[in-house]
Amino acid sequence: MTKKRSRRKQAKRKGPKGQPAADRPASTTASKVAERIAAAGPKYLEDNFVRIMQASTNLRQEPEFVDLYFEPRPTLDAVARYFPRFRSRLMRAARRGTEAVAPVYDDYRIAVMDDLDTPQFRRQLQRRLERCMGRLTRSGDVDNLEIILVLSMLLGDEGRQMARGRDALPLGVYGLATAIHEDSYDRAMREVPSARDIVGDELYDLWCAEHHDEDLEVIAAAVERISAFDELGRHIERNPRLALAWERQQQSLVEDLQLRMASLGFTFSPGLFTHDEAALAIDMMEQRHLSKPWSLSRYFALPAMISFTNCIRDTVDEIVTPERMAEMIEAFRSVGREALESDDDRLHALVPHVQAAIHYLQSEPTPSRNRIVGAVYLLSCVTVLGDLEDPDPRWQRFFKRLEKSRLLRNMDEIDDEEN
Repeated sequence: MTKKRSRRKQAKRKGPKGQPAADRPASTTASKVAERIAAAGPKYLEDNFVRIMQASTNLRQEPEFVDLYFEPRPTLDAVARYFPRFRSRLMRAARRGTEAVAPVYDDYRIAVMDDLDTPQFRRQLQRRLERCMGRLTRSGDVDNLEIILVLSMLLGDEGRQMARGRDALPLGVYGLATAIHEDSYDRAMREVPSARDIVGDELYDLWCAEHHDEDLEVIAAAVERISAFDELGRHIERNPRLALAWERQQQSLVEDLQLRMASLGFTFSPGLFTHDEAALAIDMMEQRHLSKPWSLSRYFALPAMISFTNCIRDTVDEIVTPERMAEMIEAFRSVGREALESDDDRLHALVPHVQAAIHYLQSEPTPSRNRIVGAVYLLSCVTVLGDLEDPDPRWQRFFKRLEKSRLLRNMDEIDDEEN
């Protein structure tokens, strides 16, 4: 009686032709992958290598890989160590556009990941691939299972044979591994307090630029949620994601604001500096450099402009007191409130830029080192001294000379070409 019941239970558990029911999806999934590979013929790997390597990036979101990282400090050390070797190539490529940067950055990343590559990491990667393979086989995910099978093969003996004398294919050619590296680099830059000192200003700026678009989306979303300008600062303090986006893009926002100030102008700028104060830099220019910058500016406009910039810095150090700095901060707050409530899209878009300027004014108390102070003072010079009804003769003379210079002619030619 017992044997009959046992046979009946086994019959219930089995599918057609005695196959266990629990294994049917797994068997079907594996069969589909095998059929796909067989149908591609002997050149399957050669024809599909690039596709699979790129598509393996998607595995980063699978539960077996979401918590896999390279160690933070070794990641930063490797990124900094190899940057000088690729710096010139990256900078030249950047001038040609984003598409030109990609292959150079791939070479740079491969070198960095070779430094981070260890047998221990590869074994860990292989174990996680095996666990993921078992789960996806049961789930029926044919596409990702195909990728995992190929990656497991390449990380094993077949990969070493393809490398033709090398120990293995470089880790940097695996899309999954590069995604792990990029996430590890991001995490290290966020969490290691001395990250900027380790990688240097250039790499830090490149890292910020890489996240520019996504950060601005986060900042724009925060602006749309506030009803009063003063709320933005509090949101930044409370929201870690927004605070990170703000930290990375603050310098970019300040630089962009300087350009927008020149094109849009701010009504508060002339009010912050009187006509006599705006003329101080011109006075200092004439006293220090006599007629040299004017007589030579036809051919040496750049030195003349540098001299004028230095005069502006010295001037603002003399006249911008802490009280004047507080006035400037309040003036920016007023512009921020106006921009938030404005129906003019150009002005409304300035809300995060104005907040960045306020933070910059608060964090850099030395006027000559504060780019916002210099920009506001220069805008005052242009507005006050260049008054169309009563232009300052010294200001007119300065710009007439510069207009004749080769420098400005070359700049105009560049603008014409770009337009």
